[in-house]
Amino acid sequence: MAEHEIEVRRVIEAVYNDAQGFSIRDRDDNPEDIKDVGSVMRMRLSCQTSRNLMLSDEALNLAGTGWPNFQQSVRQWIGSGVGHQYFDEVQTFADLGFSRKDHNLKNI
Repeated sequence: MAEHEIEVRRVIEAVYNDAQGFSIRDRDDNPEDIKDVGSVMRMRLSCQTSRNLMLSDEALNLAGTGWPNFQQSVRQWIGSGVGHQYFDEVQTFADLGFSRKDHNLKNI
């Protein structure tokens, strides 16, 4: 990713005066802070991966629900979802306190 950011920086600075580019990365297991590369402003998400954004208050509101309703729906699903291919991952997500920020939702 760093190579791409350097290339973007070269293009931006060659074509535009005072332009800025933006690089948004998953946090994964890295610290949230990341230094800019010249005119490329670099940011890490506060959550584990971009998939976790699906559980943000804004996304849930757009889906016609909210965080408390979502959690309740997951608990209900766990009661009937035994045997589902993602059951163990969903159960772990719930058991660990529904951490929207830190849980890796990739396998769900």
